[in-house]
Amino acid sequence: MTSANPRFFMNLSSSLTTLDLQESLLRGNFPNSIFRFPNLKTFYLGGKENLTVDLRTSNWSSPLENLHLRGVDCGRRLPESIGDLKSLQNLSLSCNLEGSIPTSIGNLSQLTSLDLYSNNLSGQIPSSLANLTQLTTLGLSENQFSGPIPASIGNLSQLTSLYVYSNNLSGQIPSSLANLTQLTDFDLSNNQFSGPIPAFLGNLSQLTWLRLSSNNLSGQIPSSLANLTQLYFLDLSHNQFSGPIPFHARCRLGGLSTDLRRHSGLPDVNFPFLYWLNLYCSLYCDCIKVSPAKQPVPLPGSVHMS
Repeated sequence: MTSANPRFFMNLSSSLTTLDLQESLLRGNFPNSIFRFPNLKTFYLGGKENLTVDLRTSNWSSPLENLHLRGVDCGRRLPESIGDLKSLQNLSLSCNLEGSIPTSIGNLSQLTSLDLYSNNLSGQIPSSLANLTQLTTLGLSENQFSGPIPASIGNLSQLTSLYVYSNNLSGQIPSSLANLTQLTDFDLSNNQFSGPIPAFLGNLSQLTWLRLSSNNLSGQIPSSLANLTQLYFLDLSHNQFSGPIPFHARCRLGGLSTDLRRHSGLPDVNFPFLYWLNLYCSLYCDCIKVSPAKQPVPLPGSVHMS
């Protein structure tokens, strides 16, 4: 079946709880009546842009807990009525959405994962997201959001993953994010953030992934980053940092990307887990120690020299 035949979907049992059409070849208009199925809790739909689900005309009366729409036409704008899905726990929409995030999304108090990756959403990140206190994953990357990260995001104390890369966000990294002590993945890359790296990042002891590249950050890299003993990936490249990069003696880094020309080289620290190294150098650096070997290891051919 390649067309979205409304009669077929209306014949589905009212006891249906899960509908997974992630790899579908459907086209046409998907019937909005699916959202009125009384027991539907999980709905996954993927396809091409010639498959349409117009969220603006949906009557949200189902007990949906998981809604994933990828690569379909969702009617361009996320309606205020999305806030009526009070049972929703996981919301993932990547379907060329435009405009701003409706403030009503803050009504989805059961949400644990919100992923609006790769749309054309714009405006500021709404402070109402701070109401989603059960949230563990927040993904807003590859959109056109502008302005600062709301300080209220620091209220999301259960957050483990925060992705806002590839937007037009600006301002300094808010101090309220110091409250995100469960954070493991933190990616602010490809924005317009300015100012120094706040020292509190070194207190986020669960961090394994920290990516701050391609911003306007500047100043000394705080020594507190050496406290991140679980850190496995660090990207500081394409900023205005100066001074040394602090590393813990028991460094577990597996990936490192930085502008070596802005730093006084790398410290005499072994990197026994390092498998990916990306350095941007304007001066020739003849060797860097990247293993527990007694002799320094020459720069691998994959290292970028510019």
